[in-house]
Amino acid sequence: MNSYPFGGGEVVAVMSFVRNRGRAVGVAAVMAMSMALLSAPAAFGAADGDPIATSTFKFKLKGAFKKQLKKNGVKMKSKGFKVSKKLNSDVDPITGKADLRLGKIVFKKGKNKIVYNSLKGTLPGNVTSSQSGKLFKITKAKVDRNGYGASLTGIKVKFLKGAAKKINRRLDLNSLKKGNVGSIKLSYQPETVKIISGVAQTTSAPVEPLDLGEFGGSAGAKLRFGHCVDGVGSGITPIAPGTKEVLGPTGPAIFRFPVVGGEISPDGTEGLSEASGGLTIKKSESGPSPGEPGTSCASSPYGELSQQAITTDISARTISSEVNIVASSCAAGTVCGPGPKGRAVGQTVDTANSVVTIDKANRTFTLSGSTVRLAPSSATVLNAVFPCVSNCTDGGIPGNLTMEGGDPFGTSRLTVTTR
Repeated sequence: MNSYPFGGGEVVAVMSFVRNRGRAVGVAAVMAMSMALLSAPAAFGAADGDPIATSTFKFKLKGAFKKQLKKNGVKMKSKGFKVSKKLNSDVDPITGKADLRLGKIVFKKGKNKIVYNSLKGTLPGNVTSSQSGKLFKITKAKVDRNGYGASLTGIKVKFLKGAAKKINRRLDLNSLKKGNVGSIKLSYQPETVKIISGVAQTTSAPVEPLDLGEFGGSAGAKLRFGHCVDGVGSGITPIAPGTKEVLGPTGPAIFRFPVVGGEISPDGTEGLSEASGGLTIKKSESGPSPGEPGTSCASSPYGELSQQAITTDISARTISSEVNIVASSCAAGTVCGPGPKGRAVGQTVDTANSVVTIDKANRTFTLSGSTVRLAPSSATVLNAVFPCVSNCTDGGIPGNLTMEGGDPFGTSRLTVTTR
């Protein structure tokens, strides 16, 4: 097991209610997630594997097949038959199923030749060229785990009858036949590996009215004392299977969400994490605002929003979720008006004090110590859906309780187990 600072400082992302890859981000998603992960490109097949970062590929021809080629005066150039480093290939390290981009093979006799280029191999399955058709059949591999990757051996390569006929015709032959060609060995390490389980946790900042602490004005404190949203109480509640634990009358509150998918790089610095559950944020029905004695929350407009399918992106250091504004005094059709908003990016993750801990033996990652902050446009939406009722423009702490970009919600911790 090893640990190291993540570093990199804070990345500020402006929230926009636009469609984004995967699931979505909402104006308060930061309360729910810790780190965010960059998604890997989708593969062309159905192996559901991990994208290959580095690999060793060996293609060994059988002596009988070499003799068959020599007897017919055919040269086979297979130097290009290898896993491409430029194109996406992926392997499932458990089953050995794979989608492989394998370069090209050329069969030549005299001035005649047939080229099988842009080869794609489905393991187990066929090796096929988009222009020249099917060439080989490759069999199931024996799999031995090697760190986050695997070694695949025992893969038999068989020459297909249709390919033999096509090459015979193109090169003016009549004796190339289907049968065993040789074998393949592949050893690889992935760019990212699939997440199978985990927990995303955010511990909120303190909400004492006169002691906003080192956070210098936390989002939770501002919501409670200026906007009639009690995050420690019923103002912010989890959507199952998310949970909330409150430590004391003024917090902090700990939000936990099960991680149900995604992928992460072997060094813990890239990938995508998806959590189940969500959050509901709503105005307190009644009672005075603690920020200014005598100010009643009952007279302020009612606001409520929810966010679900929380996704974190560790490279962009943003958090997103599917956002629905349930109630708002904003006009319908506006960014803060009632209705579903789709996926929105609303929070940033400050990784200046982050630490990544990796347990290679158990294939677990823990990313801790990051500060989750509000994005500028999220602050605008929160100020509109939950209008400020006290100390909204006065200077000082806790005088100015207007929500602002960069306001911290708290610290985050993400623990995941990969396959």
